Amino acid sequence: WNIVTSTFVEKAMRLAQPDLEALVLEQNMKDLADGEELLNLFEDADHDRSAGISLAEFKSVAEHPIFRDYLRVRGIDINNAELFFEMMRCVSGDTEVDLRTLVNALLRMKGFATSIDLHSLSFATRIMGKRQRHFMKETHSHLRKLETLLHNLMYTVGTGVQQPDSMGPRINSLNSSDPPTNPPEPPRLPL
Repeated sequence: WNIVTSTFVEKAMRLAQPDLEALVLEQNMKDLADGEELLNLFEDADHDRSAGISLAEFKSVAEHPIFRDYLRVRGIDINNAELFFEMMRCVSGDTEVDLRTLVNALLRMKGFATSIDLHSLSFATRIMGKRQRHFMKETHSHLRKLETLLHNLMYTVGTGVQQPDSMGPRINSLNSSDPPTNPPEPPRLPL
């Protein structure tokens, strides 16, 4: 009899637990409700009704104990409100931050950074570094071409003779008022 009862209780307990889809739906609904509440709080703080919040408006909300408690209960902790706002302002490129952007950023800050968060940040940083190096190479190449064109133009203006197949000396040797007499012939860069 005890075996039958324990089997029944075990199956009943398993059926009583919500499945993964129900948990995800519940969390999404909670996030949606939290977002609406945060949006209402920021709309109340937006005194000029610009649909954006300024630093002064954000500071007044962030210093309010009820707002801090509201965030803390939801696992959101802002230690430096001014720094957080400045990061958001840099993203928006304006003096005010859109209310929905601010709410979305706050909701994404729930909890602690996970390992995947740190790896994503590291990956994004590497991609930006790679793009920056590529941009610097391209810029350097274009500057070299401009340097060649400028030198050839200055040589032509100074002597009246065009220099079609040579780069001539570097710009720093062009500071004198006399044009170069016999410029060296470095390899021609493709334009």
